[in-house]
Parts: sequence; structure tokens; C-alpha cells
Amino acid sequence: MSQPKIQITLLGKFEITLDGRPVLAGMAQSRKIQLLVQYLLLQYGRPATHGELTTALWGNAGDADMSLRAVMHRFRIMAAKEDPILENCILTGRGTYMWNTALDCEVDIFTIRRLAEQAAAEPDADIRAGLYRDIIARYTGRLLPDSAGEPWVERQRVWLHNLYKDTLFALMEVYKEKEEYAKVVELSSCGLKADPYDERLYVEQILALESMGRTEEAEDLTRRASESGCLHGDSRNRNLNGSYKRMQQSELAMETDLEHILREVTEPGADGAYLCAYETFRSICRVQLRMRARYDFSLFLVTVSIVPPVTRPGASRTAAVMRVLENVLCRTLRSSDVVARYSDTRFVLLLGGMASDGSSPMERVRAEFYRRPEHDGYLLTYRLHTPENPPIPRFSHRSRGGKNKK
Repeated sequence: MSQPKIQITLLGKFEITLDGRPVLAGMAQSRKIQLLVQYLLLQYGRPATHGELTTALWGNAGDADMSLRAVMHRFRIMAAKEDPILENCILTGRGTYMWNTALDCEVDIFTIRRLAEQAAAEPDADIRAGLYRDIIARYTGRLLPDSAGEPWVERQRVWLHNLYKDTLFALMEVYKEKEEYAKVVELSSCGLKADPYDERLYVEQILALESMGRTEEAEDLTRRASESGCLHGDSRNRNLNGSYKRMQQSELAMETDLEHILREVTEPGADGAYLCAYETFRSICRVQLRMRARYDFSLFLVTVSIVPPVTRPGASRTAAVMRVLENVLCRTLRSSDVVARYSDTRFVLLLGGMASDGSSPMERVRAEFYRRPEHDGYLLTYRLHTPENPPIPRFSHRSRGGKNKK
């Protein structure tokens, strides 16, 4: 007996069906259960660690571990009541969770990815066009609209929407070569439903209408698009084609620039904290603080200093210990943390929250520093500050004589 077919829709809505019958509708009553299942589905085929899940769904909440276990328990009860085949749809390993890929399961976004890979490798133009049509038909809306705003959704959401748009324009080029302008109009209308402010889609439709001799419709669409702020070129149709060609050239140049920029900014095998000059550190902090104000994640500003064992140590001795501390900071902290030299005896750090197990990264730094024989008897001290709170005021000490004299 064959397995029941599980179909999962993540585009335009979130739905799971079993042989065409909607199941697990009760997830809609629990935001966290729904987010948990969605997260694991987006990682389809890859185990997600316990810490990864708690960070993604609960941030730095102190009770995140217990909350995850409770949510997982509730989901298993719900799935078992729904259908026995769903009871083990989430597999639990040693500190990991993963959607069970042994089930007969189709997820729409991964079907689209597979079709896009096939289209990119397909030499036959007609077969490639058929794959383009299949991708467009399967793109029924943006990824998980009810979970928009979640960082782990947004990254894939943008990528998938760009893939849809690129596929749309690639198929239009096929139709224009064959002078099938009615299909270009149909495609651009379809695209405008998903992206109603895309200027290029309006231009494609206007030029296709003109090519078909439907001048009045083209002029009417030009007027409406201009009035709604979606068309910013010369509204006279005779100049629109030239503007459009320049737009295409600009987009191709931007793609080349993006590839070049990505090669420049990507660090292959990047591990450990990011070490930079203090000027760069200040710029990174400003951006991160703006993001912190918008997205409400934890940031910690830390100053780390070494204290010599003698009153006047030699400059070379201190410099050597600072090199040891620099190495410890870069190797011990995470790749999302930033390190900069502030003075001859001090570093400044920007940390993106505590570790998933609740431990302090600075205590790990301290332990690693003292483990190195090269620390040469120097002491390590640090001060941690949360940028959203004002610094703690420094209190002056009274003299031993009691009240200050006037």
C-alpha cells in the first residue's frame, strides 16, 4: 500500500493536505506551533538545532528551552490525532529537529527551485519555456504572508519573488521573439497582480499593446500607470521603447555589479569575530543600533582591557599580550560579533546577544585568555553595556573624614 501524499503550500498561504484533504488546521490556533512547523519546512532536508530554533522563535527569552519542548509536545499530540502518518512528521535527534523527508511529501517552493535549476540547464528553448510556464503557474503568491517580517522568512521570500520575476521576463523574451504579443500582455497582467508597482511590467505591456496595434489601450495604460506613480519615463509612447532599452541595459549592469560586490564582501569559510578598525566599528555600530531600534534584538557594547602585573610594563610586553587577546577574541566570539582596537590596552566589542545556552561569551573569552601561558600575568577586565539603557552614573567617593567640608 502506497503512502498518502502530503502536499505543502507555502506560497500565498500556508496549508498542508493529505491526499488532497486539509490537515493540521489547528496550527492556526497557536502562533508558535505554526512558526515551528514553517521554520522546519523552510529548512527541508536539514536538521535545525535546539538553539537555532529557540533563537529564531523566542529570541533571548529565558524560558525558550522549556517553551520549545512544550510546543513540540502539543504539536505531536495534534498530529497523532489528525492521522497516524503525521505522528512522526517531525524527527527529533540529539538536540536537533527536522521534517521527515522519508514521507511522500511535496513542498511548493522546493518544486519551484528544482524547476528553475532544470530550466537553467535546459538547452532546448521550447522545453525551457515550458519549465518557465510551470514555475509561473506554481507561484501563487509571496512566501508565508502570515509570517511576513520573520527574518528567516524574509530572506527566502525575496529570493523566491526575484526568481518569479526573472522567470516572467525570460518567458516574455521568448514570446517577443515569436511576436506573440498577446501572451506578453497576459504575462505582464499576471505579474502586476503579484507586484502592482513594477515599472518594467507596465512598460512590457504598453509596448506589447502597441505592437498589436492597440494604441488606445496602450495610451490609456500609460496614463493610468503615470498617474499612479508606477511609470516615470517619458509618457509619450514613441520614446518609451528607447527608455525601456536603457532600463534593460541598466538592469544587466546592476546584475554584474551585484555579482562583483558579492564576491568582494563574501568571506569564504568566515569563522570567529569580525576584526576591523575603530572607524569601521563606529559605522557598523550605527547601522546595528538603527536595526536594533526597528527589529528589537539584543545588542551589547563591551570594553575589554588588560591590566599589567607591574606598575610600568614595557610597551613591547603589553603589545605582545594585546596580540594574544586579539587572537582570543577573534577565535572565541561568534562570526556575528565585531572587534576593534580602541587603545594600547583596550578593545571594544559589539555582541549580538548571549549564547543560545545562556552563557556569557565574555566568560569564555576570560577563561581562554587565562588558559594561554602568553598572557604573561596580565589581568583581563571587561565592562558590558546595553545600548538601549543609559550608562550607570559614576558615584564620587567621600573622603574618610565623613561629610565633605565646605
